[in-house]
Amino acid sequence: MSMMEIDIFVRVLQKAPAISGKAVVIHRYKGISKETYFTCLERTQNRSIILASKIAIESLSYSCKVNLHTQNNFGFSYMSERKHKKWVNRDVGDQLSEAIEKGGHTLNLIDCSATEEGKKYQQALAQRLRNRIF
Repeated sequence: MSMMEIDIFVRVLQKAPAISGKAVVIHRYKGISKETYFTCLERTQNRSIILASKIAIESLSYSCKVNLHTQNNFGFSYMSERKHKKWVNRDVGDQLSEAIEKGGHTLNLIDCSATEEGKKYQQALAQRLRNRIF
């Protein structure tokens, strides 16, 4: 039996010097989507993105191939190569890596800021967050 493939979309809205931001995570599998909204209690947007991604991956019940779509490349080189020992977000990056390993998942990181389609999707998610009251 092959591994299930799931798309996870993460978007965070956070304005400095806020200590928290709003996040949306969408799990999409075989055309069915589930949206989850929550508050991220982190000081930077990148940390919030990483932790929202970790929460999304920890919610998976089965080992999956995860296509993780984020609004920027929050540390892709670190996540894929583990070469950067001085990465400023290493502590939360390690938490995300541990969640991936513990769940037996494989990870495909997708930077939505690199494509027009990805940018449009992230803009739509940001609008959903702006319209949502927490």
